[in-house]
Amino acid sequence: MPRPPSSSPLPPHTSVVGDDGRGPADFTHTLTVRYAECDGQGVVFNTHYQAFCDAVLDLWLRQSMGAEWSLTIGRDFSMVVASAFQYKAPATFLDALTIHATVTRWGRTSFEVEYRGEVSNGSGAPVASPPNVSSSPDASGACSGAKAIFTGTMTYVCIDENKRPKVIRPEFREQMPRGVVGVGVGGGGSSPRSKL
Repeated sequence: MPRPPSSSPLPPHTSVVGDDGRGPADFTHTLTVRYAECDGQGVVFNTHYQAFCDAVLDLWLRQSMGAEWSLTIGRDFSMVVASAFQYKAPATFLDALTIHATVTRWGRTSFEVEYRGEVSNGSGAPVASPPNVSSSPDASGACSGAKAIFTGTMTYVCIDENKRPKVIRPEFREQMPRGVVGVGVGGGGSSPRSKL
């Protein structure tokens, strides 16, 4: 089923590719690490990564389901019931952190999203930090040339107005896009990140 037009246009530097409604749902968003997100060691404080991922899911929902859906039904649509993250290298102030999200499991009332964060030096060239630098194709076939920062999985359960599990809405399963790529820069411009 084709995705209905979104009530809000895609942000600048965003494209939709392979939107055929089959296969895994994928979303990518790039944000700039802000000073306030770093700790005393000068690196992103670990709990911020999960907040970044939760914000990426919000942006994904807004792009795939539309702004009206996100602000009404989507506001109380789901909650996180489990998460597991592995940190591979630190991100620092002003890094362009790209977060890839993929729905890896659909249940009756829950779904899992796998997140992968990486940093490049802004020019597309890899940040030299072996062994975390990937110059070979990843699972999606892309050659990222970026430093792996974290991987993680968050399990979301769909809930009713009483915060009890309920069956996933059919329109959610059907309309999650494939291959949406968003680029945001914290603190300014028309980026979705500046609205978070």
